[in-house]
Amino acid sequence: MRLPAGVLLVLMIAAALLGLGCDSVLGIERRSYDPTLANKCDDSFDCKLGYFCTAGQCGTTPPNNEDCKLLEPTEDDDLGALDWQAENPLVIGTLFRVNNAGELPRLRSMQLAVREINGNGGVGKGRKLAMVVCDYGGSTGVAEGTKADSLILQGVDFLGPALGASVIIAGSSSSVTQKAIDRILAKKYPTAFISSFSTSTQLTNYLDKLDDSDKYGLLWRTAPDDTAQAAVLGRLIDAHDNISKVAIVYVDDTYGSPLQQGIKSKLDELGSDKTTSIHPFKDDVDFDKLMDEVFSQATKPDSMLFIGVDGNQVVEAYQALVDSNNDDLIKAHFLADAAKDAETLFDSQLSEGVKTIVKSAKGTAPYHSTKAVYDTFAANLKSAFEIEADNFSFLAQSYDMTYMAAFGLVFANAQDAARNGVKVAEGFAALVSGSKIAIGKGDWPTGLSTLTTGDLSDRTVDIDGTSGPMDFDVTTGNAPGPIEIWSANTGLTAFETCASCDPDDDECDLSKCL
Repeated sequence: MRLPAGVLLVLMIAAALLGLGCDSVLGIERRSYDPTLANKCDDSFDCKLGYFCTAGQCGTTPPNNEDCKLLEPTEDDDLGALDWQAENPLVIGTLFRVNNAGELPRLRSMQLAVREINGNGGVGKGRKLAMVVCDYGGSTGVAEGTKADSLILQGVDFLGPALGASVIIAGSSSSVTQKAIDRILAKKYPTAFISSFSTSTQLTNYLDKLDDSDKYGLLWRTAPDDTAQAAVLGRLIDAHDNISKVAIVYVDDTYGSPLQQGIKSKLDELGSDKTTSIHPFKDDVDFDKLMDEVFSQATKPDSMLFIGVDGNQVVEAYQALVDSNNDDLIKAHFLADAAKDAETLFDSQLSEGVKTIVKSAKGTAPYHSTKAVYDTFAANLKSAFEIEADNFSFLAQSYDMTYMAAFGLVFANAQDAARNGVKVAEGFAALVSGSKIAIGKGDWPTGLSTLTTGDLSDRTVDIDGTSGPMDFDVTTGNAPGPIEIWSANTGLTAFETCASCDPDDDECDLSKCL
């Protein structure tokens, strides 16, 4: 049948505007999908995978930001190193302090997970997982104040609307996570956010939904919140019979403030005879002045709990303590999770006074699984990056976080929603029931198949991570887990675990930690 010229023209225009592929309508061959043809967009979330929003239209050129680079599957400063349309990868965004030596092992753990997934079939149909990292630490790795805040927000804006990433993972502090999730919510970006390092209790019941009708929130964590760490630290401090007054020196932010309050509450709950003094500090602290304040009281402390955001702050504070000539007064030193950093605490350039303190300190941190799955992860991390997993905190949680992000992405992609973080979060909630699988390359194909095929109601798996069972509370996005008590060995070459405690177990044996 010969169509009238007017009808033919309308059909041709409709086919071009819809971009419906290369098959035909009424015998007329349609154009292949071309996102530059009348494919309007407000941001890259509106575009097909592999395409990006530029000047209101979906195009083929990836965005550019000097602080963001392609980390996997090929490490390159230029996102154009990847053929986004041909390879059509699923994308994980990463917010991190790349140049911070103490944090870098967490990033390497995340890279290991992506490499394992890509080397074991990828995300299905020959496609790979891509990881793009935005560095909020600056050239020194320790950008602070307004500079750091600006880089955090720029990173979220780049990974979200510019790149179109529906999930961002971060080994970042609680204050960084709060800034990032607040940006996501304020701008209504459909981007889920997972942290392996943000343990603040202020984030536990965070209002993290874009809409009240959303079943799950966007903020998830693979490490237990600081209710657990506060309980174990409180019991550890109380068990030291040789001390009576504890100076709590803590970073006054989303992480440090609630943690010190939780420890004091635990001491009160225990009916402890220990008294405490609190000494908050900000990023721009002068530790010499702070130590003068700590020891200016008539009754001087005989022990110190230091809560900082990284090992660098620990070393600075300990050096200030040595310089004040008050270090001999302290009979016991306690540290929180962020301090477990072999790169910094085992630095041969530290003064002898600081080394002596480090050797005597006891710290706490979320622990890892005692199953073979952790040993496999540790061996693979050593082989790939020459990193000892036990020498840093949160490495198992960071590795698990990356697999979790990948599972959420494939779950959403199977429903044509790979750029919708709300659907990705639904994928996270699908990881707590069903057939047991272990996180790692061995069970990845099984998890991928289960989460992407069959009835939607059957697309669930019960993941067992290198950090533990990962039994998420899907209403809060939090994963529980045990807390270890660690210390450095006498040679300052490795950390040792003297106990692993369930935070609800008041009978945990601390005798080897005293």
